[in-house]
Formats: sequence, structure tokens, C-alpha cells
Amino acid sequence: MKKHIYTFAYGLSMGITQLIPGLSVATIAIVLGFYYDFLEAVNHFTKNIKKYTIFLAPMLVGMAIGLVAFSSVIVYLLEHYSLPTMTFFLGLIAGVMPHVFLKAFKNEKVSIAKNIIAIIIPIIMLMAMSFMQIEPSANPSEAIAGMTIPYIGFLVVCGVFASAAMIVPGISGSFILLLLGAYPLVAHSLSSIRLVFIDFPNTGLIIDIAKVLTPLGLGIIIGFLSMARIIEGLLKKYYTLVFAAILGLLAGSFYVLLQNPITYQSGVSEAISNLAARMSDAVRFFNVEGGAVLAFLGILTFLLGCVSSFILGRRNFKHI
Repeated sequence: MKKHIYTFAYGLSMGITQLIPGLSVATIAIVLGFYYDFLEAVNHFTKNIKKYTIFLAPMLVGMAIGLVAFSSVIVYLLEHYSLPTMTFFLGLIAGVMPHVFLKAFKNEKVSIAKNIIAIIIPIIMLMAMSFMQIEPSANPSEAIAGMTIPYIGFLVVCGVFASAAMIVPGISGSFILLLLGAYPLVAHSLSSIRLVFIDFPNTGLIIDIAKVLTPLGLGIIIGFLSMARIIEGLLKKYYTLVFAAILGLLAGSFYVLLQNPITYQSGVSEAISNLAARMSDAVRFFNVEGGAVLAFLGILTFLLGCVSSFILGRRNFKHI
């Protein structure tokens, strides 16, 4: 029973993480120590259906609850306390990076040059992608009302890429959706699920939610099954090189979160804004109305996230 509760909690953490643009579900799975078990269950499910069903069922339930129950909470936190919320997740990424570094360069046979290249390429890729974000053409309700068959097909593709990103540590599925312009639509649909229980049966609302989440879910299943097997194979053949690439993806994700306007939408201190203005044009991402309190909370939550993931990672990376 205790094991099932832990597995449910893992799924819950994955569902909540998936709501944060720029934060990788796979990274959290590594920090909490169940990433390899998850890959094994997905890739070898048919070899021991009973065993892996017992493992995956509570995890999937937890993930679903995390997505639905916490979507409104995350939206509220990002609207009113975006800086301390996002800096906590920045801390989680920063805290696990030393452990990933040690895995990438753990023995003398490692090709340092190849690993450095494997680190640099993902950083450049994610930095470039962060400037290519597609803005949604309409608000979520209007987009759903005017949804066409080609756009439904596009949501399937979004699901494939997002789920593939969920398997790869360092890449965020929600960031991929944000990049493709589908994140507001998906977040709106997830947060609307709770309204179904309040106003049941609201057939129109159910149909609107299904129009978005059904094709997205189909794409997620396709991407999930294919990418999980690929990652497992790469980890077996190119262990240190894969961790070098993961390190690059984590560093790139840190940058993506740090420069994302969502991080600063609830306000930061004027002093920090002035400093940023002198350093770069990135000041356009800052809103100075929040005051120094949010900036101070941001530092505290960053340290909390950093220390938490470092301690958890130190224990769980021993088994990877």
C-alpha cells in the first residue's frame, strides 16, 4: 500500500510539473528517483502486464489529478506570484545539474570534446527555440469555437512532440506546447474540466474540452511509446554522452525559464529591473509593480528548490 502511495505521489508531481512551461517532467522523475522504473514499465509493459499495471495505474491517476486539480492553482500562482513560483522550479533545475555533470564525466574514458559538444548543442537549440515562440491567434474560447479539422491534426502533432519532450530530461512538454502556440488552449481546456462537475451535464463544454484533449491525448500516446524506447536504447549505448546532452538541456531550460515573460508577470523589484536594464534589453520582460517582497521570496524559493533537488538527487542518482 505504501508503495502505491509513493507511486501516486510521483504521478501527482508529474502532472503538476507538466503545467509549468520550461520545466521537464523527466527531470523531476530523475530527482525523485523513479525515471528508470518509469521507462522500463512503458517499454516492457507487455512482458509483465500485471506488474507494470500495478506500477503505472496509480501513477497515471496521480498525473491526471495533478493536471486537473492543480491547473487552476498554477494559473493563480503564475498570475499573482509568478516570480517565487518560477524561481522555485529554477532552483530544482540548478540543484540537480551537479549530479548530471558527474554522470556525464564519471570516468576517464569519456571523450571530453564530444561531451562538451553534446552540452553546447542543446543549449543553443533551446535558446533559439525560445525566440521562435508562436503566439496564439485568438483567445482559447474563440480558438475552440473556430476549430477546424486541420487544426485538430495539428493538436495530434503537438501531443507527439510534447510527450516526446516529457520523456527527455531537460525538455519541457509544456514549453513545446507554448512554443507551438497550443499551451493557452490546452491549459484552458484542463482548467475547464472542473467546471463540468459543477455544471453537469454541460454537453457543449464537454464537447469543447474533448475537441482539444482527445487529439492531444492521441498524439501523447504515440510520442510517449516511441520516444521511451529510443531514450532507453541511447542510455544503454551512449550513457555518458546522453547525460552530457541532458546537462545541456537542463542549462537551456534554465535559460528558457529565466527569460520567459511568465516569470515576471506578477512583478519584481525596481532595483533588479534597473540592473537588468543596464545589462541588456531583457528588461522588457520585467514588471516593477510587485516590489522587493516578491524578489526576496524569489531568492528564498530558488534556494529551497535548489537544496531540495540537490539532496534528493544525491540519494537517487546513486541508483542510475
